[in-house]
Amino acid sequence: MDIPLISLNTLEVLAHQMSEVNFNKAFLCPMIDARRMEVYCLLTDYKRNVVQLTEAKVIDEHSFLDQLERHPIIFFGNGSAKCRGIITHSNALFIGDIYPSAKHVGAMAYQKFLNGEVEDVSNTEPFYLKEFLIKKPQENKIAQS
Repeated sequence: MDIPLISLNTLEVLAHQMSEVNFNKAFLCPMIDARRMEVYCLLTDYKRNVVQLTEAKVIDEHSFLDQLERHPIIFFGNGSAKCRGIITHSNALFIGDIYPSAKHVGAMAYQKFLNGEVEDVSNTEPFYLKEFLIKKPQENKIAQS
């Protein structure tokens, strides 16, 4: 049907949403909850240039410490809530209730379309940060007497 396929990174969409707000040169760290103490995250500078690529990251008190020593970082997205009590550096700021917006997805997709940034439909695969594992349920072992 000759319809172009355009791919977007959800974390980049979240960062793009925040580009409408001036955070006085703070870095941006959109986060998506990946269960337990892990998040999917991306780090951009205040000009929205990627500083750390999208990754699955286990959060502890040392997470982002190097960057926080030099820059304030705005943490947002549904993964940031569980990090609020763990990342306690004075340069760490948290904003709640930020979710991907169709408005921004559309704007970013349209810009990619105008730039000719389309995917090869026959070779495109989803980008997953972690392996998808199917575990077989463990069978109950009955003790024999």
